[in-house]
Amino acid sequence: MIITKNLDVVIKKLIGQKTLIRFLTSSFVALPISIVTGFLTFRNIDPFLMGIWASLSVFETYANVMRFGVINGMNRELPLAFGKNEIDKAYRFAQTTLAYTLIISTVLLIAVPIYIWYADLRIEYRIASYFLVIKLFLSFYSSYLTGTFRSSKHFDQLSNIQFITSFSRLILCPVILFGFYGFLVYDLFYNLLSTILFHYNRPLKIKPKIYFTELKNLASIGLPIFIVSYVIGIIDTLPRLYIIFKGGEYLMGLLAPVGILLNIMSMIPTALTTYLYPKFLFSIGNENNPIKVWKHFFNILIISFGALSILSLISSLFLNYFVEFFPKYENSKPYLYISLFLSPLVIYKMGYMLTTVFKQYKFMFFYVLIYGLTQVSSILIISQFETDVLKVSLYSQLGTNSIVLIGSMIANKKMINELVRVQRDANTGKISE
Repeated sequence: MIITKNLDVVIKKLIGQKTLIRFLTSSFVALPISIVTGFLTFRNIDPFLMGIWASLSVFETYANVMRFGVINGMNRELPLAFGKNEIDKAYRFAQTTLAYTLIISTVLLIAVPIYIWYADLRIEYRIASYFLVIKLFLSFYSSYLTGTFRSSKHFDQLSNIQFITSFSRLILCPVILFGFYGFLVYDLFYNLLSTILFHYNRPLKIKPKIYFTELKNLASIGLPIFIVSYVIGIIDTLPRLYIIFKGGEYLMGLLAPVGILLNIMSMIPTALTTYLYPKFLFSIGNENNPIKVWKHFFNILIISFGALSILSLISSLFLNYFVEFFPKYENSKPYLYISLFLSPLVIYKMGYMLTTVFKQYKFMFFYVLIYGLTQVSSILIISQFETDVLKVSLYSQLGTNSIVLIGSMIANKKMINELVRVQRDANTGKISE
C-alpha cells in the first residue's frame, strides 16, 4: 500500500512536469518512426549487408577512447557549477571541452580514412567505414552539445530538435528503397541534421579555448567516469563479438531486428537519463539531499520497468505478422520472442547513474565488476549447453541484465545510506563544536 501510494504521488508529480512530459513525448514519437524505417530496411536489404553495418558499429564503441574522460567530466561538473552559481567556472569548463572535442574529432576525420584507404577491405566494408567515420565525427560534437542542455528551457529546445529529426526521418525513409547504400545515406543525413540542429540551438554560444587547469580537472574527474562507461560499452559488445567470431555477418544480420527492437525500448531509459542526470547534479549543487534524489530515481525506475513491460506485451501481439512482411528475416522470429523478455530489463543501463552523480568511484567499479563477470561467465556457461550462437548471446544478456539491475539497486541503496550517514556525522560534529 505504501509503495502504491508513493507511486501515485510520483505519477501525479510527473504529469505536472510539462517539460519532462514533452521531452519524453518527443522521444516516444521516434518509436513508430523507427518501426517504419525498420520495415523498409528489412524489406529491401539483405541480412548479410546489414550484418556488415552491425559488425562495424560494434567498433564504434572503441573509438570513444579518444574522449579520455573530458566530456564525461564536463557532463558532471557543468550543471554542478551552475547549481553552485559558479558561472565563470562553468563557462571555462564548456570552452575547454569544446576545444578538446574539435581537436580529437579532426584527428579522427583525417587519420581513419587514410587507414581505410590502405586497408584490404571489400567494397561494401570500405564504403560503410567511410560513412561510419563521418558519423563518429558528428557524434563527438553532438555529445559535447548534449551535455550543455540542462534547464527546462533547454530541454524544451531539445524536445523540438527530436520532433524535427523524427519527422525528417519519416519523410526521408524512402531513400532506404535504394538498398544498402541508400540506408547509409539515410543514416548519415539523420546524424548530420541532428548535429546541425544541436549546434543552432546550443545553450552556450562560446568560442573554443583550452584552459589547462580546467582541462586537468575535467580529465581527473571525468577519467574514472569515462573508464567505467567505456568498459561498460566494451562489455555491451561482448555478445555481438561472440556472434561475429562464431557466426559472421549473416548471423549478425539476423540479429538486426532484435537490435532495433532493443534500441527502441532503450529510448525510455536513455531519454530519462539525459533529462535526470543534469537535474540531479544541479539539485546536489543546490541543496545536496541524497534521500530526495534516491526516492525520485527509484520511483521513476519502477514506472519505467512497468511501461516497458506493457510495451513488450503489446509488441508480442504483432510479432506473428513479422515473417509475412519480412520474409528475408524469417529465421529471426524465435530470437525476437526472446528479446521481448529482455526488453524491460534495458533499464539496467540507468543502474550506475547515481554513482556518477555522487562521484562514488567504488560503487562505479562494483557495477563494472558485476557486469563484466556476469556477462563473460554467462556466455561461457551457456555456450556449453546451447549450440545456437544467437540464443547464447540473448540468454547471456537476459541473465546478465537481470543480475546487474538487482545488484546495482542494492549497491545504490547502500551508497545512499553511507552518504546520509556521512552528512549526519558532519552535522553532529558541527553542532558539538
